[in-house]
Amino acid sequence: ERKLAQQERKLAQQERKLAQQADEWGVAKARAVAQLRQLQAEKQQLAGEKADLLAARDREARRADASEARVELLEGRLADLEAAARADAAIRRAEAEQLRTQRLPDPAGPLPCATEALRAEVDKARRAEETAAAAESAAAARAAAESA
Repeated sequence: ERKLAQQERKLAQQERKLAQQADEWGVAKARAVAQLRQLQAEKQQLAGEKADLLAARDREARRADASEARVELLEGRLADLEAAARADAAIRRAEAEQLRTQRLPDPAGPLPCATEALRAEVDKARRAEETAAAAESAAAARAAAESA
């Protein structure tokens, strides 16, 4: 009987150990599951943040492309305006030179009318040159601002 009682105690002790191990494993499993869920939630959050960042990067790239296209368009317009201003200035200079070299008789008097017309043409030519210079200066300032 003693052996039997001893075996029963031994079996009961083993049973308690196994129950304790099962409890410990259950707690460890619950912790692992909780950690796994937390990691999955963090992973989802990071995936959302990554998607937001990629979308923002794409928006910025589209904005940069649109800005670059606008700059190219404006540069083309500026070049056209500069060419027109230079052509206008050349025409004004040619007209002023022609007026200076022409000595046509004028009913109101050759010198006063020719002088007034010449002054007006010289003023027009000077304004056209100033406009062209201002356009060139604006282009240089814009180019400097873009490179900065």
